Amino acid sequence: MKILVVDDEEACRRLLQDIFAAEPYVQITPAGDGAEAWWLLTEPGQEFDVCVIDVKMPVVDGIALVERMRSVPALRMMPVILCTGLSDRETVAKAVRLGITHYVVKPYDTAGLREKIRAAVA
Repeated sequence: MKILVVDDEEACRRLLQDIFAAEPYVQITPAGDGAEAWWLLTEPGQEFDVCVIDVKMPVVDGIALVERMRSVPALRMMPVILCTGLSDRETVAKAVRLGITHYVVKPYDTAGLREKIRAAVA
């Protein structure tokens, strides 16, 4: 399973790597913001099974990244899990309109997040 983790906080990226560290069939690719993630998503030959994306980031935020993804046929159906500290109605409504697979509010339960990622890929 290939997971793209997009978060401007290194600790959050590392946490996802730690969650799956004992599972050799899981490959985590980190990105520090939406612009870097977009480059990885559109790089020829690069494929991911699921994206775990923060909402508030510099350069390109998580919502804008998902909007871009949904505009490209090859990325339109990719499972996306938003992990964010935002729980306001407007942000959640935007996420729902974009077809987000799961919306997880930080701080999150690591076991629960692991299960959501697995379910999204299944």
